[in-house]
Amino acid sequence: MILPLEAIGGYDFGPFFLDLGVGAVAIVAALVFVVLLVWGASRSALVVPGLIAAAGAAFLARHAVAAVNDAVFFAQNPGYAAQALPFEGRSVWVPNPCRVAYALWGVNGARGNSFLECGLPLADRLADGTLDFFELGTEPVSRFTLRVADPACFASHQHWDVVRGFMISAPLGICVLGEPVDRSEADHILSGEQRDIPGFSDWWYVHYTLTRVSDGLVVDRFDSWGGATPYGGPPPPPEGRRPTATIAALVDRPDRTGFFEAAAQRTADLLLDHPFDQTLLRAAMGSPTQNDRADAYFFACRDDVRPLLDAGTVAAVNAGMRDTFPDGPARYPQDCRDFAREFRGGVRLDPDGRAIRLAAP
Repeated sequence: MILPLEAIGGYDFGPFFLDLGVGAVAIVAALVFVVLLVWGASRSALVVPGLIAAAGAAFLARHAVAAVNDAVFFAQNPGYAAQALPFEGRSVWVPNPCRVAYALWGVNGARGNSFLECGLPLADRLADGTLDFFELGTEPVSRFTLRVADPACFASHQHWDVVRGFMISAPLGICVLGEPVDRSEADHILSGEQRDIPGFSDWWYVHYTLTRVSDGLVVDRFDSWGGATPYGGPPPPPEGRRPTATIAALVDRPDRTGFFEAAAQRTADLLLDHPFDQTLLRAAMGSPTQNDRADAYFFACRDDVRPLLDAGTVAAVNAGMRDTFPDGPARYPQDCRDFAREFRGGVRLDPDGRAIRLAAP
């Protein structure tokens, strides 16, 4: 009966229309019962409308019973956090990253078919050294690795584009890029399966596990359902079934407050290990992405970097910033902001005149 109703009302509206129909029939039967009772009808005449009204009420009351059952189930603490093991792998495969992102935060930021915009911060795990690579999707599986001083960070690719969140540092040419592979080789997999809620319930939830591929060992797990508190870092969600342990650390998102200030600090930190090449700054200023150009511009504004840039790089900075901030001036170096200038006295120019490195203490 539900399928024809869904054909009329749309997916997931079949049960609603079924309840609506049963409720309407029960109300009509109850009214008939009351009218017959007032008129002094015989008991036999009251049996049919009375049974219909009672059956309809019982049918609708099941939702209240199921709601109590579901609330009790979701309020339970299955001990996922206590059972969690340390993550000792170097890679992870997420077959359906958009579904996992939705399960974690309750929102799906994906546009089109781009896995990169689903909100999983695994690029940050490459940048901080937690992972060597990660894989997303199926047919094909796409493997993502950290690229350092790579002009490809600013180029458009046939299969993947560098999108927001996967550029680690534009001035240093550090980003995360993916390419299709024949099969997954990650040592861990993060996936989920739909399960029915035990007891009297017509609802379901999705159980997610982080599993070691070699032996099937479950490292951590969490559950997702409609109405669950979104994961968002500290404080942890109150429900014991939500991510609070190993998975929570793996998908921890950095604070994006003050985006450009954070980007400038990230580049300053990365400069400890990665030299800066002016050719990469020029490439960044030619990027079609506004954030890349702004990131490179603010790096060029550093008081200790600005004197080291050659005329060609200065011209590239001015050209790239011409339309980057339409609502405000971005002339170089006249309009450099204070937060960008404050990184000073910490770099030196290599003898070849191209690479800028952090000066020795």
